[in-house]
Amino acid sequence: MKIAHAKEKLLTLFLLAVLVWARWQFQIPCPIREWVGIPCPGCGMSRAYYCLLHGYIADAFHWHAMFWSVPLLGVYYLTDGRLFKKRWIDYAILIAIAVGFAANWVWQLCR
Repeated sequence: MKIAHAKEKLLTLFLLAVLVWARWQFQIPCPIREWVGIPCPGCGMSRAYYCLLHGYIADAFHWHAMFWSVPLLGVYYLTDGRLFKKRWIDYAILIAIAVGFAANWVWQLCR
C-alpha cells in the first residue's frame, strides 16, 4: 500500500471517529430511529463503547453485541481487505459479522 493511500485511509477513519465522538458528546440521536421509529443495526454502538471504555464489558455486550467487530473492520479497511492470505477466510469473517449485525438488530427489535 502506498504511503499517500494509507494516510487517506487513516484520515478517513479518524474523521469517522470524530463524527462518532461528536454525536456522542452532543447527544445527537440516531437519525434512522428518529425518522423511521425503529433502531438501526448500529443503534447502541456508542453506548457499548462507552461501557467498554469504563470497564463494563458485560454492559457493552448488552448495548450492542457486535461492538468488537468495528476495530476488526477498521483493520480490514486499512489492509485493503486482506487480513489473511486465503481470501475465503476474509469473506467468511465478513459474512459472520454481517450475520451478527443482523441477529443483533433483530434482537433489538424484539426487546
